[in-house]
Amino acid sequence: MAEFLSVELMIMIAKDVFLVTRWTYNTIRTASKYDAEIAALREKFHSQLVFIRAFAQIFLSNLPANSELSWLPDLRLKFKDLQNLLDGSRRLALKHDPTYREFNESYTRALEGGTDSLQAQLPAGQDQWLIEDEAAAPTGALASSSNTLVLPTASNTKHQPSGQKKEVFKLGNWKASYKAKLTAFKFAAFEKPKLEAMLKQMQQITGDMKQGVPYMMIDQPVLSKHGTQERWWQMLDEAGKSPEFRRDAEATGALNYAGIQRIKELGEDDTTPEEHQQQLRSLPFSKDTPRQLSDVTLEPEYCTRLSAGKRKDHDGASQDVLIEYKGWSGGDRDFSAQRRKDIESLVHVLAFARPPFYPNLLSLRGYVVQEEDKRIAFVFDFPPDSLYQQPQSLNSIIESEPPMKDASSLKNRSKIALELAKSLAALHAAGWVHQSVCSESVVIFTDSESKVAYDKPYLVNFEFSRTAGGWTNHASAAATHLRRYQHPERSPDDPAKYERKHDMFSLGVVLLEIGLWKTAETMCQLMGVAVGNQILAKDAYLDLAGDELGQAMGDDYRDAVVSLLSASEGNIDKITNVIKACPKFDP
Repeated sequence: MAEFLSVELMIMIAKDVFLVTRWTYNTIRTASKYDAEIAALREKFHSQLVFIRAFAQIFLSNLPANSELSWLPDLRLKFKDLQNLLDGSRRLALKHDPTYREFNESYTRALEGGTDSLQAQLPAGQDQWLIEDEAAAPTGALASSSNTLVLPTASNTKHQPSGQKKEVFKLGNWKASYKAKLTAFKFAAFEKPKLEAMLKQMQQITGDMKQGVPYMMIDQPVLSKHGTQERWWQMLDEAGKSPEFRRDAEATGALNYAGIQRIKELGEDDTTPEEHQQQLRSLPFSKDTPRQLSDVTLEPEYCTRLSAGKRKDHDGASQDVLIEYKGWSGGDRDFSAQRRKDIESLVHVLAFARPPFYPNLLSLRGYVVQEEDKRIAFVFDFPPDSLYQQPQSLNSIIESEPPMKDASSLKNRSKIALELAKSLAALHAAGWVHQSVCSESVVIFTDSESKVAYDKPYLVNFEFSRTAGGWTNHASAAATHLRRYQHPERSPDDPAKYERKHDMFSLGVVLLEIGLWKTAETMCQLMGVAVGNQILAKDAYLDLAGDELGQAMGDDYRDAVVSLLSASEGNIDKITNVIKACPKFDP
């Protein structure tokens, strides 16, 4: 069959995946009363149903017919992966579900006919599935109710005239029907391991789709900014009025992105810190905005970096948390006012920028305003399945003596680089810069089995983070611990306005550290580069990358790092090239 790419075809592929998944879900439902684990499995399939339908509704249904978007080909591959994964269920759905069989005939004709005949092949009301109930029972074989079960037989697996009576079995007669077991109950209950394996792979594919949301949003003709925030306002308003739309926006990450865009817009207003604070707290979604913690004490009370500690409530209850303080003193009045606004905005951004849409960021539990100290304490939860102890920075792991077991293996280095690049790319796509990218800002936890979780590095220390293109300050340029990572344009004496390309340069330095397993400090000392000479440091990094990095990590990784170190503009593709170069090392 001829293969072609169009928005209409993408929607049909999405519908194919949706209908087969729905048939699987409804088939599982017939056996759910017999097995609590099957019932739990059913709910997980339902969440996939919600995501697939909502994803097509928000990202595909309103696209122009001949859209040439950079993310469409990759998205199509993801949907094709889902189709292949569901192939076994598809064969059964074709046999037992007339609704799917009718759609599949149209879909097959569309593939054979190409783009010219696509519209003619679309069945009437073909967009109705985008707004209907995801779990609506199919019109044929496996519709069920609380006490009856319609099962496929030789007479009712084919199209039937409207109103023709179907053969109905009472649940009490279930065991007497061996054929019924082979169609529904056996499929759901006896093949549970296969369903669980299929669900796991499905979650991995849709998880990858979720991580692509920030990139898609900046290139989505209907939703992207294009000089106005009107559509974001509308989305937030719609989500506030419609529980169904809110659920879809949450499931696909669109609400997260819209919330960050609103925060960006507020940060650009000429308001006082008090007015800005009130605007942030009046955002439409109270459960999505961060919670201000009151009547709590935090330990440690003072720390310069992210630290393991405790939150103690007024009643004496104690919880293990991670704490990071960010203050707004140390400058003139204008600096302090803007710095506080940036910190207030960051609190809310981190509440919206959560996994899986923004990977490898810690979950923000809440914040504590400490006016006397002119600072805010960020209170984070420990990652799931990790020990409640101080995480290790990437810098300390590289420098550790004796070397930590397996830390510098090619697989672990590649995984750290991959996840770090994903984190920064997602933030950049949302319009945010980190400003403190360095190997001290990458931390790795120990899991519950006392193993260092190299595959789950976290980007932290958003010390100077703010909106890309927004108000800037000299503080990050003057920070001593960042000097080895600063772009030459960010000289402390006269730093250029901070842009994405400056984050990219810093990322390039960290990726060079990962590739050669040497800290930037060690590299500069070996090359005789003094602290503060950022031009010579850049030349040294480029020389090392060109001479040694290809042999250590491969030519694609080397080229991606050189591109970051040489970046003259903040094109996000320079980071995604790293993402493409890393997975080949991960079996």
